[in-house]
Amino acid sequence: AQGTATVRSINFLGNVRRLEVDSLVGALTLESHGANAFRPGDRVSLQVAPEACTWVIDDEAPTEAVPA
Repeated sequence: AQGTATVRSINFLGNVRRLEVDSLVGALTLESHGANAFRPGDRVSLQVAPEACTWVIDDEAPTEAVPA
C-alpha cells in the first residue's frame, strides 16, 4: 500500500523517532531513523508492505456489526 499522511506528533527515542500520522486509512504509528527531521504538520509519503506490519486491535474503540 502507498499514499500520503500528515505528521501529527513525534517522540524521539534515541536512535528512533516514533511518529503518529493521519492517513486516508486513519491514524497510524510509524518508526523512523532518529536522524530524520520530521515535524508536526509535515506531509510524508508512505509505502508499506502488509507483511512488514504489526496490526493491533484497539479494544476500546467502538465497534459496529458487519453484515455477513
